[in-house]
Amino acid sequence: MLGTQRHVKMNAGWLRSLCMLSACALSLIASAIHAQPSPPAEYERLMTDGMAAYAAHDYAHAAELFERAHRQSPSARTLHALGVTAFAQDHYTQAYRHIDAALRDERSPLTASQRADARDALSWMNASLTTLDLQVTPAGARVLVDGRELTQGPILLAPGRHELQVSAAGYLSQTQHVEGAAGERLARHYSLEHVPPPAHVAAAAGPQALSEAAPSARQKSPQERTPPITTRWWFWTAVGAVVVAGVSAALIDVGTSRPPAGVRVEALVTQP
Repeated sequence: MLGTQRHVKMNAGWLRSLCMLSACALSLIASAIHAQPSPPAEYERLMTDGMAAYAAHDYAHAAELFERAHRQSPSARTLHALGVTAFAQDHYTQAYRHIDAALRDERSPLTASQRADARDALSWMNASLTTLDLQVTPAGARVLVDGRELTQGPILLAPGRHELQVSAAGYLSQTQHVEGAAGERLARHYSLEHVPPPAHVAAAAGPQALSEAAPSARQKSPQERTPPITTRWWFWTAVGAVVVAGVSAALIDVGTSRPPAGVRVEALVTQP
């Protein structure tokens, strides 16, 4: 849909820019093959095959080959090859980032002519596309624009209406639509709502959570077990005090029962 929309909305300036970019793309990519002082044989093969795939309009395969070459020997020219290939696929955000990085990379830098063409491409994208400044909470949320995953930050889109989907584990997903014109800059911030885990998940996690939250509830080792109360010294002291108090109360209540003369009340407790 985006490809059709792009061609419907194109103007004469757009056509000239695209033709210039396509015409110089292969020469720029070819120059990247010989840009390194002594490029590895595998690097040369990847770049040559990538150039052939680009010429055959197999841009996805060309991008894969250029990416592998870039990992082997990264430079401004491999970045530029990735940029023009992304542009051919309507992946404007990637194209802009790669070409902008190529202008700043000092490894096998672009020639003056190549730098001028790269700046023209960036200027055209700024003037002819919609820029979406996107921020999402929580950080790391997944962002899909028209079904294609993109990173947060400035996103370049063809003018028109686009579907934006934002999702993250543990949060409610959002689907919104944005619409922009050529050269327009939009700012959007989406904050996803956190949701608790389903009841069956919480129930399954309950025993473990209880065990972790309340260590005293777990089975204790023999060393940790509390000894019987009858082994405590204070238990028998308390028992003796209770018995003495009971006997004394009984003697007081009866009234006629008095200990023999000379016998202490404490002795009555200890006598068999």
